[in-house]
Amino acid sequence: MGLQISVHYPGTGTGVAMERTLLHVGMQWSILFLLFCLWAGCYRAYSLEGDVFWGTAVGGRPDVQRLRRGPGSDEDFSAFAAAAGPSEVEVLIEFRRMLEDPTNQLSGWKLNDTNPCLWTGVRCNSSSGQVVSINLASMQLGGFISSSLGNLSSLQELELSNNSFSGTLPRTLGNCARLENLSVSQNNLTGPIPSELGDLEELRFVSLWANQLTGTIPASLSRCENLLQLELHQNNLTGRVPSEFGRLRNVVLMNLFRNELTGSIPTSLANCSHLQQLALSYNRLTGGLPTELGDLHDLEILFLGVNQLTGDIPVSISRCSKMIQLDLNFNNLTGQIPSELGRLKNLTLLTLHHNSLEGTIPTSLSNCTQIQVLSLSANQLTGEIPSELGRLENLITLRLSENRLTGRIPVSLANCSQLEQLFLYTNLLSGEIPTELGRLKNLWLLDMIENRLTGTIPASLGNCSSLVELYVTSNQLTGQIPSELGRLQRLSYFNADINFLAGSIPISLSNCSMLKVLILSQNNLTGSIPVEFGGLEFLLRLLLRQNDLVGVIPSSLGNCSQLLGLDFAVNLLSGEVPSELGNLIYLELFRLARNKLTGTINPSLGNCTNVDDFEMSNNLLSGQIPSELCNMQKLRILFLWNNRLTGPIPTSLSKCSALENLQLSDNQLEGSIPGSLSNLSSLIFLTLNNNQVNGSIPASLGKLQLVEELWLFENQLSGSIPDSLGNCSSMKFLYLQENQLSGQIPLALGNLHNLRELVMSRNKLSSSIPQDLGVFLQAVEILDFSNNDLDGRVPSNFGNLSSIVRLKLGRNKIDGTLPAGLGGSGSSLQSLTVAENRISGQIPVSLSECQELIVLDLSYNLFSGSLPWTLQNQAASLRVLMVGSNNLTGPFPDWITSMPSLQVLDLSNNKFSGSLPLDLSRLLGFSKRITMESSNKEVLRDEIRVFAKGGGLELKYVVSIRTSFDVSGNLLTGNLPEQIGSLQGLLYLTLSRNLFDGPIPSSLSNLEYLESLDLSRNKLSGQIPTSFSTFTKLVYLDVSYNNLTGPIPTSTQLQTLNATGFIGNPGLCGFPLDPCRISSTPVTAHSSSSGGLSWAIDDWVSLPASLAGFFIGFVGFIALVFGLDRVRVFFFGSEPPPAPTRYGAYTYL
Repeated sequence: MGLQISVHYPGTGTGVAMERTLLHVGMQWSILFLLFCLWAGCYRAYSLEGDVFWGTAVGGRPDVQRLRRGPGSDEDFSAFAAAAGPSEVEVLIEFRRMLEDPTNQLSGWKLNDTNPCLWTGVRCNSSSGQVVSINLASMQLGGFISSSLGNLSSLQELELSNNSFSGTLPRTLGNCARLENLSVSQNNLTGPIPSELGDLEELRFVSLWANQLTGTIPASLSRCENLLQLELHQNNLTGRVPSEFGRLRNVVLMNLFRNELTGSIPTSLANCSHLQQLALSYNRLTGGLPTELGDLHDLEILFLGVNQLTGDIPVSISRCSKMIQLDLNFNNLTGQIPSELGRLKNLTLLTLHHNSLEGTIPTSLSNCTQIQVLSLSANQLTGEIPSELGRLENLITLRLSENRLTGRIPVSLANCSQLEQLFLYTNLLSGEIPTELGRLKNLWLLDMIENRLTGTIPASLGNCSSLVELYVTSNQLTGQIPSELGRLQRLSYFNADINFLAGSIPISLSNCSMLKVLILSQNNLTGSIPVEFGGLEFLLRLLLRQNDLVGVIPSSLGNCSQLLGLDFAVNLLSGEVPSELGNLIYLELFRLARNKLTGTINPSLGNCTNVDDFEMSNNLLSGQIPSELCNMQKLRILFLWNNRLTGPIPTSLSKCSALENLQLSDNQLEGSIPGSLSNLSSLIFLTLNNNQVNGSIPASLGKLQLVEELWLFENQLSGSIPDSLGNCSSMKFLYLQENQLSGQIPLALGNLHNLRELVMSRNKLSSSIPQDLGVFLQAVEILDFSNNDLDGRVPSNFGNLSSIVRLKLGRNKIDGTLPAGLGGSGSSLQSLTVAENRISGQIPVSLSECQELIVLDLSYNLFSGSLPWTLQNQAASLRVLMVGSNNLTGPFPDWITSMPSLQVLDLSNNKFSGSLPLDLSRLLGFSKRITMESSNKEVLRDEIRVFAKGGGLELKYVVSIRTSFDVSGNLLTGNLPEQIGSLQGLLYLTLSRNLFDGPIPSSLSNLEYLESLDLSRNKLSGQIPTSFSTFTKLVYLDVSYNNLTGPIPTSTQLQTLNATGFIGNPGLCGFPLDPCRISSTPVTAHSSSSGGLSWAIDDWVSLPASLAGFFIGFVGFIALVFGLDRVRVFFFGSEPPPAPTRYGAYTYL
């Protein structure tokens, strides 16, 4: 081999020497060329992707075991130097270059080091010297995972978990054909899972959990047939669970929980015959539970909770005889709990809570004797708690809350000696709490809130020495709180509020030195607050609201330095608030409202700088509001209303920048409203009503962008309403009534697009209502401008207020007509009051379309025409119809009797004619007594004025419990129908100034609640029915100026009435009029047609009366005998006296 060049020069001997020289040079170059080829070929062999290794034929593989070894020894170096070369070093250095190593864990990785087997976290094969493992777990590394790792063809393990790697998982890892263990969990990796991982046939362990991986799960992973564990949980993976995973016959563990997977659970997973753990919880899986899962006989753990699974629980699951933990909570499963689950003898955990399971709790579950956690809460389970559950001796947690379980708490539960947590809240359990529960020495939580438990709290619970939390809120427990609970040294939470517990609060509770929360609100507890509670150094919340506690607030509570919440509201506490409470610097909740506390608000309370809810309303506090309260920088709620506080509103309150709810109403505060309150940018509610605040409304209040309710009524405010209030864009309720405000209604209020109630009544507002106001206030529900000096017309756009519920414009000087579309179709109008104005024209027919109309008051106006018969469309809802004192004409509207809800009817002072209808009994609203409880509370806010008891009667806030029937001052004729006596709930009946004739119906005496009856100025005749003597509530009766005769019935109630109510009836006598006189004709009296004696004879006659009778008789005799006209004229005038009325044998003169 070599290059031979022969050059021959004729005639010389130099050819041979030259030939040798060239041969030598050629051999040198040949050797160099061979070395170059050898180096190039080996480098190419290393660089190829595949199973080509140093000194190994293509396709050959070294014998690599998965067992991890330590770093390579020195003996390995010669083999590595001979075979590995510097290329793997470069790969690892490139990998390190992409890392962030803040703690220098990899400082020993250096390019000039030719033996990486000694590097931290690197392990090599002892025979080949190739890198087989990189384990850098929990080294606080960051940065990116280099794609160069794909060149480590012998790599069997890549362990990078619990670091801060970001970026994507390199696709080149699919080149690591020997890879068995891939673990990069607990990092910040993003992007998809590379589908190339499916090419790794040796892969057995995949751990990618707790990253931020996205995209779908590659179906290609199903080609990794040796896969044992697949952990992809706690990522953001989407899409379906690949049905191809059914090919993973060797997989033992599959964790895909806490992703965003959708679709159904593949039935093919039943082919994973060795599967022991399947966790798909916390996804969005739908559909039913595959019955095929019952074929997984090795399955021990099945977690499918927190999905959207539906349907029944398959009975086939009971065939998974090795099942240890079964979690199906937070789904939409229905049906019953299969009794066959009782066959799972190895079960330690069964959680089915938060589904829609029905039926009873299977008693067969008592066969699962190894169970430690049984959770069936938040379903629709019924029936009783099986007593057989008492056999579960290993039970630690039993959750049966939020169902419809009934019956008693089984005594047998006391046999569950290992029980630590018992949740029974929100059921329908009844009976007493078993005293036997006191045997549960390990019990640390007992929750029985919201049941129907009765009896007392068992004193035996004081034996539950491990008890930390005891909740019996919202039951019907009675008796005293057992003093034995004071033995519970570990007790931290005791909630017994909303019961009927009585007696005093046990002082022994102060022995519970670990007590953090004590809630005994809404009971019947008496006595005082134990002074000893001041020794509870860990106490966080002491809530004793709504009891009958008396005495003073213990100053010792100032020693509870950790206290966060203090609520003694709605009790009978008295005395002053201790200044020591100012030591509670961590206090957040401070409620003492509705007691009998006196004195001033202690300025020391300003030291409680963390308070966000401060309530002392409804007490007897006096003095001024201390400026120190402004130190509460976190204060959100300040309630001081309904006290006797005086002085000005502190300007310093403007420093409470977090204040949202400021209520100072119902005091005796004076001075002006501080303009600085506009600095409370978070303010939502401001109530200053019912004080003596004067001056004008500050224009700066317009800066309160978040304020929703502004209550300034019943003060002495004057001046005009500032336009700037129109800038309070969040305003929903604005109450300015009962002040002395003047000027116009600002059109700027139209900017309050969220306004629901605007009340400005009882002021001195003038001019007309802005015509465009209705254009903007489209959300308004209550609009009240009544009792002012407004004039002009009702804005036409008020007819377009579809949300309006109450419109009150009464007692102004408004003229013109009502808008034609007012109350039209789709309107929400319930109350329309425009009484005492100058409105004319006809009543709009559009009011007939108000399907919810309850109150219609158009009285004291100039309306003309007839009453629209279409108003009977409101038969179901209308309760108040008042059109009195107008110019209405036509016959009496008989259709009114079709309104069964009507309670107030006023047709007075019009020109209605005809007679009253005979079917008045159809007016059911008058036929029964209306009480506050049975009334519609919504109507209580209306007020009307009716004519009763001889004058105007204002019914304020009590419309729904007052009934009045007034048709006076018309042209009505005919008899009063007997059916009027069927209106038995009637309080006021006014029929005066008509042309009614005939007798007074005796059925009127059926109106047992009647307080006022006015029949005056008609043509009624006959007697006042004797049954009137049965009236017990009648305080006003007027039958004057009729043709009534006979005696006035006697009764205690009628004896109190005024004589003016009976005058103008020539034949009427008896108290309070002149006594009735007896005719001289000695005829025996008999009963009148009314069924009783029509009069009563005086049982004595005085001497003057006898002489007068003799004189009159003598003159009469002379007149008859001699016919002397002069005598007749002398005694009787020019006209003869009326003929005497006779009743039986007696004559009334």
